[in-house]
Amino acid sequence: MNDTICAIATPPGEGAIALIRVSGRRSIPIVSSIFEGKKSLNSVKNRDILYGWIKNPSTGELIDEVLLFVMRGPRTYTGEDTVEISTHGGYINPRKVLEAVIMAGARPAERGEFTRRAFTNGRMDLLKAESILEIVRAKTEKGRFFAEKILSGSLSKYITKIKKKILDVATLLEVSLDFREEDVILPEKEEINKKLQTLLSELDTLKKSFTEGKILKDGIDIPIVGRPNVGKSSLFNAMLKEEKAIVTSFPGTTRDILEGWLDIGGYPVRILDTAGMHYPENEVERIGIERAEKLIGNAEFVILVIDISEPLKKDDRDLLNKFKNRVLVLNKSDLEHKMKEKDLLNEGVFVSSKEFTGFEDIDRTLIKKIESLMPVSSDLIIMNERQVNHIESAMSLIKRAMDGVREGLGEELIAFELREGVKQLEAIVGDITSEEILDNIFKNYCIGK
Repeated sequence: MNDTICAIATPPGEGAIALIRVSGRRSIPIVSSIFEGKKSLNSVKNRDILYGWIKNPSTGELIDEVLLFVMRGPRTYTGEDTVEISTHGGYINPRKVLEAVIMAGARPAERGEFTRRAFTNGRMDLLKAESILEIVRAKTEKGRFFAEKILSGSLSKYITKIKKKILDVATLLEVSLDFREEDVILPEKEEINKKLQTLLSELDTLKKSFTEGKILKDGIDIPIVGRPNVGKSSLFNAMLKEEKAIVTSFPGTTRDILEGWLDIGGYPVRILDTAGMHYPENEVERIGIERAEKLIGNAEFVILVIDISEPLKKDDRDLLNKFKNRVLVLNKSDLEHKMKEKDLLNEGVFVSSKEFTGFEDIDRTLIKKIESLMPVSSDLIIMNERQVNHIESAMSLIKRAMDGVREGLGEELIAFELREGVKQLEAIVGDITSEEILDNIFKNYCIGK
């Protein structure tokens, strides 16, 4: 924490500008020693921008024309003095400027070290720090929206509110212990358990919201399945709006698994084009079908494609019986309908990959299917497995306290369980001192964040 750290904060590659971030108590003097301009960094006001050049500290050679944004702590991202250097972009130029900063006395930052310092210096709690990673990784606008809500402090306030209510019950139990001989009216056991049950339900809703949070964070896999030549690859290409899969009139063209990401109703969806499901005629087909079946076995549901221009075949019936959890797509609907089963006609979505019709209906059906996987609908969601584990531990401790109330255990034992539950909720927001745990949390961040 005493070091001054630096990193390139923009992605590598060709671009107009790149940003080098420097943070720490010596950030201003370090950058000042390699900066050449009309004004010095020490003379400018907080949050001023300076124009000049960065030079090599050993040779004095000018490296690049830059703008410096000078920010003095503690009201900065990290809580420390910070200088951000805007350089010309590209692969080489930002690296040369970074090397100059390191030569002048800074060290390269580790993954997530800027955000970790923000947490350590009290600029944000751990929930907010973790939400920054979710914002960076968000695959859809909906995922970004919920991550931004956590960053705004909504979830922290909600958990703090529940924590206070649990502490109120624990305090009540401890008061009853202290004033047992006094003429003090205290709540009945049933009333205490009623309060705890309400808190348990609130935490359970938060826990169940992780189903949606996980989908928004990681996405959901939806395989396209069907017998050969029903138009799976044509459907796959049409959904992605690109010619990603080879389409021919010959059955079994798709041998391996192809994939593409879509934003469907705000949910990140990975569509998977799989080999046609039938008895394999050769080794390549067998491997393709085995891979498809393994993938399908891990999916929540599938898109099952039936060719409506042909009568239902045995392979179709086998797949209908096998995949009950499905979105049924009746493809080639621009042709004469020879598949006559009324129950399937009522269930299916009519699509023509050739004419590009029916795809809005597919999206609406997929959104309903995805949302049916979610046990609750909530304005606040958990997007992190660490947070869920702490919620489950807190719930377990509250349940033990409720059992203790029913069994007539001593008030001090019940209050102890509740206070241990409070510690689990505090760990979500950031009452953590273990370096190992913090290392594990921040190791997934990019360098420069």
